[in-house]
Formats: sequence, C-alpha cells, structure tokens
Amino acid sequence: MNWKLCVSDNISVAMKIKSMGYDIHGHDIKITLCICEKAIDNKPVIDMETLQEKLSTFLKSINRKPLWEVTGNEGTFEDLLFYIKDNINIKNICQISAQIPNKEIYLEI
Repeated sequence: MNWKLCVSDNISVAMKIKSMGYDIHGHDIKITLCICEKAIDNKPVIDMETLQEKLSTFLKSINRKPLWEVTGNEGTFEDLLFYIKDNINIKNICQISAQIPNKEIYLEI
C-alpha cells in the first residue's frame, strides 16, 4: 500500500516576467507539496503535522521576496516549483503545485 500526503501553505511574492511583457507585480500563491511513500504497518512514514511544519518553515524564507532573486532565473511559477523541489529538505516528494485564482501549475516528480 502507498500513501500520498499533501500539505499547503500560502506565500506572497513579487514577479516580473520580461519575456511575457509583465512588469513588476505581486501574487499570493498557494503552494501544495505532496509526498508519496510506501506504508509501514499501514501508516505513513511521516505525519502530516511534521510535513506541514517543514513546508511552512521553508516557505517563510521566500515569502515577500522577488522570485527572480530567489530562484536565480526569470522568476516564473515553473522556476518557483523547481526551486522548492531542489532546495527543500523533504524526501519522497512526488508533486508540487502553485495556485493563483483560476490558474494552477503542477510539477510531478
């Protein structure tokens, strides 16, 4: 049996995406992170509270910052999801998503 545990938190960031003609603007983004793992004794290896705390702590470090400075790239939602995947200290991540009103992007790992 496998578990998929997902937790979410919100951040506010500054963006400017010159390749699409967007000047500096801000977004409130809901980040959802999921881990997939095999059950041990029918229980997940990590509990949801610990997973939530790890995500929230990590996101505090980038909250209210310019995404292009955080990611070292243009600062798109794609850049943000790859940055989280590469820098958060959580094992077995299988999906990360970013959501703003009427738009969602998913990175399946």
